[in-house]
Amino acid sequence: MSVFWLLVSFWWCMGVNNPTVITVSMDTQSNLNKQSSALAIVDKNGGNDNEEEVTVSEEEVIQNINEFTPTNEWKTIEEGQVIPAGLHVRIDLQTGKKEAKLIDKNNDEPLETTSGPASMSFTPEELKMALKNMKLSHDDVKHGDVHRTMSHSEKAAGTAFRSYAELKRTLGEMSMREESDATVMARLLAEYGASHDTEKRRNILVDLEYYVHQIDNAQDFVKMGGLAVVREALNSSHSELRAEAAHVLGSSLQSNPKVQVAVLEAAMLQPLIHRLNEIPADLTERRRMLYAISCLVRHFPLAQEKFVSYGGIQVLVGLFENSGVHKLQVKAVDLVSDLLVERHGILEDTVPLNNELLQQRLQQYNSVNLEKVLRDQLWCNRVVKLLITDEHDTRERVLQALKLLSHDVCIPTSDQDLLEFLQTMQSEYTRLVQVDGADDSYFLHLHQLASDVLEVLRRSAVKDEL
Repeated sequence: MSVFWLLVSFWWCMGVNNPTVITVSMDTQSNLNKQSSALAIVDKNGGNDNEEEVTVSEEEVIQNINEFTPTNEWKTIEEGQVIPAGLHVRIDLQTGKKEAKLIDKNNDEPLETTSGPASMSFTPEELKMALKNMKLSHDDVKHGDVHRTMSHSEKAAGTAFRSYAELKRTLGEMSMREESDATVMARLLAEYGASHDTEKRRNILVDLEYYVHQIDNAQDFVKMGGLAVVREALNSSHSELRAEAAHVLGSSLQSNPKVQVAVLEAAMLQPLIHRLNEIPADLTERRRMLYAISCLVRHFPLAQEKFVSYGGIQVLVGLFENSGVHKLQVKAVDLVSDLLVERHGILEDTVPLNNELLQQRLQQYNSVNLEKVLRDQLWCNRVVKLLITDEHDTRERVLQALKLLSHDVCIPTSDQDLLEFLQTMQSEYTRLVQVDGADDSYFLHLHQLASDVLEVLRRSAVKDEL
């Protein structure tokens, strides 16, 4: 059995004048089966008379050996080392590495501290009670159902959340009043009349357009004289004002019969048609003019009659003579198609018209021979030009329009170019279906549209020859 002597020297500062040596005797074996060691405090002069022996455990000795010794620099804390209190410690959360050093008292860098409510300490019982009462209402807190008294800061925070009635009462005390939409529109109209700045007027029209989307607001807008402001803006020398005025007008007309009647009675349809036909003109302005016209004439046969009599169809045909207005041309095709669908739905309705108003509307639709005007203006020949495009969406809309027009508008005897072009398109979509697979319903749909238009035109041509 071997004997291992470990000598640890330190200065004994508790009333002993002479330094003392602590001798730790540790009897070890390879398997460390001995669990005790002898520790003797011996005077440096070598005297053994006052020697006293203290028994300590081996674990205590090892713990003293593995104690961390800090320095002014960051030093890695080894596994199992014990660090004294009062050190600056940091941990790398990715690697788990722990480092420590002495706190530098001369360092001006402030230490991270926590203050305020987050620094409050709670016992486990208080935390459990807080979790239990998390769902308590404000009334529960007022009536003392919470077992812990609310602090002054908590009470102050609670007053920050007030009901709508309390807020409204507070605003009333501050002489603040909630403005209705009608009040806002009236104020905007007054500001428009008082201002001569083009940009400010344009911004006012933008704000008005936001409000007139609502049916009631649009009707209030008409009652407070808003159409006079729109008329003035439509006659402005500034294109941006004219465009915004048409936008306001179109938004107020959407699905609003009362406003439609008021605009038609104010004779504003003809200026819109004139601005749409004006060349050169800003594309945005012309698009807004067409938007306002569309909203005015839809589901309003009297306005449709006025539109035709004012030369509106001729103006739409004229759009196809201009370059760079492809989207505007497509919108014109959509408008005419919608009017035809609307007319067919009313004229082919088999429901008895017992209502006098419905009979009057039917007479108004009958008074407008829209199909004849479209034939006279060779509308189909204009529309087919839009098929010369790579945009399948545009082709789809044009083919749907041609399918609708082919019954009453397109002239089969003079549209041989149209037939040949449709045959070419039909072959193209046949090839696309074969390439992309028969399950591609979109190309199948376009192929079917082209086939339907061809079939109707061919049948009409044969009938016309007989």
